[in-house]
Amino acid sequence: LPVYSYSKLSSPPKMRFARTEADTDKWIQELDLAGPIAMDCEWVFVRRKGGIRPVSVIQLADKTNILVIQLRNSRSNMARFPIHLQRLLENPEIPKMGANILNDAKKLFKDYGIMAKNVVELGGLAKQADPASIAPDVFRGRKTVALAKLVERYLRKKLSKDEENRMGDWEAENLSAEMLEYAANDPYSALQVYHHLLALAETNAITLDPTKYTDRVHYERLHSAEPGGVLPVPTIVFTPMMSDAKMQPQQLRAYRYFLAKRYLDMDTMCKELCLK
Repeated sequence: LPVYSYSKLSSPPKMRFARTEADTDKWIQELDLAGPIAMDCEWVFVRRKGGIRPVSVIQLADKTNILVIQLRNSRSNMARFPIHLQRLLENPEIPKMGANILNDAKKLFKDYGIMAKNVVELGGLAKQADPASIAPDVFRGRKTVALAKLVERYLRKKLSKDEENRMGDWEAENLSAEMLEYAANDPYSALQVYHHLLALAETNAITLDPTKYTDRVHYERLHSAEPGGVLPVPTIVFTPMMSDAKMQPQQLRAYRYFLAKRYLDMDTMCKELCLK
C-alpha cells in the first residue's frame, strides 16, 4: 500500500505548529469549531528511568487545517494550558475523535486537569458503521483499534508508525520535519476515517448509536473530590519540586497560585483560575 502523507493529498490541509499560548488560541479559533475535530497526543517515554512524561504535544485537525501544539519544551514551557484549547476539549457539543482517544483524554486529565467531553472512539464507530469489521480476521470485535489498521482498511494506505519518531523526544527544542509530519498525519488520517465511516453507514442505511462509541472523562472516577468541589484551570509551571514532591500538576497548580497570590482564600482563587 502507498504510505499515507497529509502533504501529498490532492487538496492538502494547512499545517501549523504552535509553541506559544497566543498562537495556540489564535489558530484554534480558526478551526471549524462546529466539529468534528480529530485529536491525538504525544509524550516522551523515558526508557532509562522507565517513566512516562506528561503530554508534550497535542494534534488537532479539521477538514482544512492541522494544528500541532507543543505544550512542553526542553527550553521553555507554556505558562498555562491555553484557554481556547481547554474550551475546545471540554466542549460537549464538539466531537473529538481518534484511536484509543479515551486513554489520551484520561492522560490529559492526569497531567493537566482537562476534562475532555464527547470523545469518539473510531474503533467503536467502525463496529457499527461497518458490520464486517467485527470479523475475527479484521478487528476481532474490539472497540479500540490501532489507527494504522483503520487507515489501512478504509483509506487503503499505510500509516507510518516509525519507532524513532513514535518514541522520540517530543519535548525537543526543535522538532524535526519528520516528527512534525508524523504528528500531523495521525489526526488528519483519523478525520478521514471518521468521514468514511459515516458515509459507509449512510450507504448501508445503518442507524448509528453514538452512546456505543462516545465517552467523556469522568472526574469522579479518576480523582476523589469533595461534594461540590471545584477543579480550577491548570497553570503549567514545571519545576524540579513537582517530581520531588511526587504530586500531580493539578494538585500543585492551586498550591503555587495560593502562595504566589499571598495566601488567597479559596473563593478568590477559584474566581482567579476559572475560564471566565
